[in-house]
Amino acid sequence: MNLTNRTVFNGGEELQLTPREFQLLDLLIRNKGQVLSREIIYDRIWGYDSEASMKTIDATVKLLRKKLCGNGQDDVIQSVRGVGYKLEV
Repeated sequence: MNLTNRTVFNGGEELQLTPREFQLLDLLIRNKGQVLSREIIYDRIWGYDSEASMKTIDATVKLLRKKLCGNGQDDVIQSVRGVGYKLEV
């Protein structure tokens, strides 16, 4: 992940991430191994004044997982039931 050019590579292939997907991946990487609640993710990525629903987080995680696992990689984004998500590498 290159924050300067906002690029992400997986298995030598550049991933085409939306701005929200990039922000989410960056947040998860910065907090690797820590469980982030949906509320924290929502606040940091969308902001409390956003009209997006909490389900938007789940949808964004699903799309990001699909892109990260595209090369047969293991899923590194773990769901923590009833709480949120964490990045495990």
